[in-house]
Amino acid sequence: MSLAVRLRQEITRYAPRDRGLLREFQREQFGAQARQLDEEHFEWLFNRNPWQPSEGPQLWICKKDGKVVGQQAGVPFHLKVGRRYCRASWAIDLMVDPRWRLRGVGPALSEVYTASNEITVGLGISDAAHKAFLRAGWLDLGTVPLYVRPLDVNRMLKGRFPGDGGHAWVGRMANPVVRLFDMVGGTCARWKGAILRPVEQFDERVDALWDAVCGRYAVIARRDFRGLHWRFDALPDRHDYRRFCLMEGDTLRGYAVIRMAICHGAAAGIVVDYLAAPEWLRPLFARGVEYLRNAGAAAVYCTTLGPGVGAWTHPLGFVRRESGVRLMVRLSEAVRTLSRAVANARHWFITLADSDADYHHHQRAEGRSS
Repeated sequence: MSLAVRLRQEITRYAPRDRGLLREFQREQFGAQARQLDEEHFEWLFNRNPWQPSEGPQLWICKKDGKVVGQQAGVPFHLKVGRRYCRASWAIDLMVDPRWRLRGVGPALSEVYTASNEITVGLGISDAAHKAFLRAGWLDLGTVPLYVRPLDVNRMLKGRFPGDGGHAWVGRMANPVVRLFDMVGGTCARWKGAILRPVEQFDERVDALWDAVCGRYAVIARRDFRGLHWRFDALPDRHDYRRFCLMEGDTLRGYAVIRMAICHGAAAGIVVDYLAAPEWLRPLFARGVEYLRNAGAAAVYCTTLGPGVGAWTHPLGFVRRESGVRLMVRLSEAVRTLSRAVANARHWFITLADSDADYHHHQRAEGRSS
């Protein structure tokens, strides 16, 4: 029997009886303050997901001599590819005890996990995992870009370069241009009759929005009421997120989810998620920029991928930065006929709400590395 086969036989789906051993492993590998050890987060992620398969949580562990030496987790979701919905999963939290690395544990965990999905997607793949994933047959779709919209150039530069006194004159020159973009966006929103209304939580109106716009996006994770309610309203950290509905009269035209943060020493707004028909994206973001300016943000950050992104980023003054998160995907044999659509990054709609990308973005911002 080969080593790979033996390793796969030692990998099992997580069961409640494994919690003690798993917590010990996670404490050693992720740290005592890691979110993986938060019981409320664990319950939300693995037991309350509306797309959870009947087989149980997407969490696999490898045990050696009565100890957990590796884990692979996934977040199940429905991926719409064209008119078809596929059983998909966001790959997260692959971790192997250093003493067992380069001995096949990681690849074995990944193989068992991906075999349970029609499509497996990874966001924010590390350089080390990137090479291993390519060898395992994953497709590299490039990076999901980050767009930045300055609101107060002087405060942005002061936060980035606190010792540089030259940012004041740059701000005096640039801020009038920024205000011009504000005027353009405001005019567009008024012309469309768009109003951005804060809401405490999502309701069933987003089902009608999803049905109306999902056909405009070729490859997108399902964003109906069940999914949004779980992702934001049932989240343990739900109060960190501000939800908004874009209304034209009584008609819901789109939504946005924003988190306030401190980036490089300055207040910022992070657009975590959004959805609207392409023709409503410009007024949606124009109203979002208006809200964040009034809220005291110095900049708006949006990590996103989608068809026609340039139609709202450029006119509203968003600047694309080189940084972003890597997107990779693996298809099972059952859906190989979809490879042409899925393998093209231009077909995808991605935001920080997908996978656990927002969590990692939050961590980088706190570390002043984004």
